[in-house]
Amino acid sequence: THDIMLDHLSLQWSTDEAAHLGGATNLSLQWSVLSEPLRCGSCRDDGKTTHNYGLFADKSNSITLYKNLFANGYWRNPNLAAREGAHLINNVGFDYGQYAMQFYVNIWVSSVANIVGNWYGE
Repeated sequence: THDIMLDHLSLQWSTDEAAHLGGATNLSLQWSVLSEPLRCGSCRDDGKTTHNYGLFADKSNSITLYKNLFANGYWRNPNLAAREGAHLINNVGFDYGQYAMQFYVNIWVSSVANIVGNWYGE
């Protein structure tokens, strides 16, 4: 998928990530709420505890996150592995668990990120 604008979404109560944007090119997510991913064993058929994660964008090219709210997720608020860069501008992260923001760099990712005006607090 490529050249996508996601605007004014409410992504809540997921049983894994609130959003997984893997393999996208030139994708923007803006003015959206990603909150309260569930962490409960009864939410899955196999009884395992769910992730309680926010947003994961792996193997992507040029991802922009603009003026989003990431709330109450334990991890991946967001977690990015963008090949051609990530742009995080004026996002708010609230009541995160282990990590507020993550970037992966490995063999298939050599990423540059612009991180401007974001706020994270508990």
